[in-house]
Amino acid sequence: MLITHGHVEHTGAAAYFASELCVPVLSSHAEHTQMTGEERFQFSPVQILVRAWQPRVFKWMRHVLTVGGTKGTKVLEAKIWTTQQLAALPGAPVAVPTPGHTPGHSAFHLPDAKVLISGDALISGHALSTTTGAQMLHPMFHHERQQAYQALTAFDGLDADSILPSRGKALHCQPAEAVRAALARNPR
Repeated sequence: MLITHGHVEHTGAAAYFASELCVPVLSSHAEHTQMTGEERFQFSPVQILVRAWQPRVFKWMRHVLTVGGTKGTKVLEAKIWTTQQLAALPGAPVAVPTPGHTPGHSAFHLPDAKVLISGDALISGHALSTTTGAQMLHPMFHHERQQAYQALTAFDGLDADSILPSRGKALHCQPAEAVRAALARNPR
């Protein structure tokens, strides 16, 4: 199981699959401490509370609290992937480092399938967003906002016809086109 980053909504089932079914869970080196629970790179309650008066934020916050989204998930069995391990996996995914959302966030490019799995580096919808299509998450969700924007340059030159974000629907365009649209929608 490849993990783009260690936030609970991306790792919630990983601990179960790793401990109960012996499924390998792999993340980048820079994300490993978040996977094991040693560090946590998440929005702060204050960042949410100051925005809770907004109906979309309040509704989202209520949902997050209801499903246990504020609890950290530890995947103690998580390992750090190597390029050799990735190359041996079905589809031979290539890691695309995209730090900013978290320090070790990684996207994955499947060149033969012409697919980019963008994780939270580039999304197409979110409960707090009023639009759909290529975009960035709200700035409060990024550990290092400017680095998250800079990370999008990692998608330049990738040959993909489909982008699978962690939030929203699949995008059917080249990554460079999606990045241009996201930056137009979310100026720095």
